[in-house]
Amino acid sequence: MISTTVQAIAARRGLALTGSPPPSDDARVIVHNERASDITLSVEGDTRVFRVYSGWVQITRPDGQVSVQRVDVRFPHTLPTQIANLAGLLAGEVWRTSRLAVPATRAAQLRFLAATVQEAGWYRTPESLYLSAGGFSYNWSCPAHWKQRGFSQAQWDRLAALSARYRRFVHYVREVSPRWREERRIEWADNSTNVVEVNRHGHRRTRQLVGPGGDACF
Repeated sequence: MISTTVQAIAARRGLALTGSPPPSDDARVIVHNERASDITLSVEGDTRVFRVYSGWVQITRPDGQVSVQRVDVRFPHTLPTQIANLAGLLAGEVWRTSRLAVPATRAAQLRFLAATVQEAGWYRTPESLYLSAGGFSYNWSCPAHWKQRGFSQAQWDRLAALSARYRRFVHYVREVSPRWREERRIEWADNSTNVVEVNRHGHRRTRQLVGPGGDACF
């Protein structure tokens, strides 16, 4: 593990920080692993581990709970400044280095789509991309220049299969593995119903089972 700063990482990769103000020189981060596509690190004084990708971050808490946050001016987030800056840095790097070529591996292709392609004006994290076989008909999910550079239909179909497999994996990590169980239900005057659930780690969440409806809403 290496203690460094975001500025040092940017300098090593030959990139300049843009957007939000860069952190001060004494804002240290501890790099656990660094690859071309992502950097795993922690912030001094923070017990979470951040795996930073191009424009989004996977967060692992000490109890093993995993969550994902998108870094975008339109999305509020609670990430440390260093992590948000680094995610923006990697997003710029992916756009600069990958826009003229199709990434070689399917995992890199999925990350590239999440970093550069918008759906209805919004960027997505990889697990929220819905790709389908024959996807060249979907302009939002398959940039035209990929096809022009020889990205075949068979390659796209394999990428769609990986996308579906990744969504199933994320669903398992978030919904199945924690073993959520119902703790209580809340019946509201507008006829809506919320359920409070607790998982095996002791974390609680509230989901809406039935939306508002009926005369009470008007």
